[in-house]
Amino acid sequence: MELDATGLFDLLTKAYMRKSNKETPGVGVAVAAGIVSCCLGQTVSFPLETISRRLQVCTMALCLNS
Repeated sequence: MELDATGLFDLLTKAYMRKSNKETPGVGVAVAAGIVSCCLGQTVSFPLETISRRLQVCTMALCLNS
């Protein structure tokens, strides 16, 4: 399976089309791939944003205490 920069949604739909020998995914497959890619994206990005925000607040607190 070739991995390029098209995103998880495209990766999931292309994998489905390859397995099912269909040219286009149905609406249900597209919705399922969208839900999975959205959930995984949020699972990865939320902790990183939380860390980033805490570092910014910590840095601001250090600047104000100086």
